[in-house]
Amino acid sequence: MKKRFLEKSLVLTVITMCLCVISISGCGRIESRGQADKLERTVTDYASALRWSYYREAVSYHVTRDGKYPDVDIEELEKIEVTDVNFISKTLIPSSEKDGVNEARIVAEVIYYNKDRGTLKEMQLDQIWWYNAEIKHWLIETDFPVFK
Repeated sequence: MKKRFLEKSLVLTVITMCLCVISISGCGRIESRGQADKLERTVTDYASALRWSYYREAVSYHVTRDGKYPDVDIEELEKIEVTDVNFISKTLIPSSEKDGVNEARIVAEVIYYNKDRGTLKEMQLDQIWWYNAEIKHWLIETDFPVFK
């Protein structure tokens, strides 16, 4: 009888441990998905800021991990009108940390018009985005694009 009780206890313990492992790993996936959804929204907001000439807002996304912002001449940017932003790829970079994804590589094509020169140009952006867990927001590590 004691042996049977110990066997049942062992089975229950193993089942409980398996359920705990499954639930913990599931939380990581949910967190990763939440960060991926936030990235998608943030990238769209950034593209909109560029597209509608909200350059101060667009520059505010460019923050290095040590908190530095780029030195950008907003007056020069006023001569530029972005006509389109097309995303070529969005790649999540998995993290070995428990919080899931904390980096992404975004490649986009930007088509813009230089008002002073009357020229339509395009450039490719290759950006590294990083997730700031402290403020729960995606930011861009890469320099602000240079419109020529």
